[in-house]
Amino acid sequence: MKTSLIVTTIIFLAGAGAFWYFRGPAQNLEVQPPSSSAPIPSLTQTYTDSAQRFSFNYPEGFTITKVPPVEEGGGKTILVESPDKKVGIQILISPYDSDVDITETMIRSDIPNMRVTDPQTVNIGSSRKGLAFMSDNPAFAGASREVWFVFNTNLYQISTYAEFDELLKGLFGTWQFNK
Repeated sequence: MKTSLIVTTIIFLAGAGAFWYFRGPAQNLEVQPPSSSAPIPSLTQTYTDSAQRFSFNYPEGFTITKVPPVEEGGGKTILVESPDKKVGIQILISPYDSDVDITETMIRSDIPNMRVTDPQTVNIGSSRKGLAFMSDNPAFAGASREVWFVFNTNLYQISTYAEFDELLKGLFGTWQFNK
């Protein structure tokens, strides 16, 4: 299982690289933290992934981009971005060899160099648990919000800049696995 999480983390970093690549020129990478009074956009649009059978809501005007896998069978990356590409959420979906609950202990054991702060257990449906945490993901200028979980032998790694934590929470709050 440790090897699987390490390989998945490598794929995650490659996906993060794709996120940077598709964001455009360097001047678009400057992110201004939203003011504490800035409203979170209404999540009025629905994205449905028929292959993995899930859906979530996202703000009107945002785009969904599916990034081709880095390698055959390596999973896929979905980018949810504002029109100016200054606000975004990356969703990396990778095959995983078992259905387990992702825990802080598991991440710290398998990826000891990864910073995990403010860990919070999240419920995935009625039977699974995942982990939401802050980290130091280099693809997000060193401060990121992460939500990781396994469902139906896929590892889901949802990431964004720490400044967009509330948007990620809103999006994740609408996440549903469809039958």
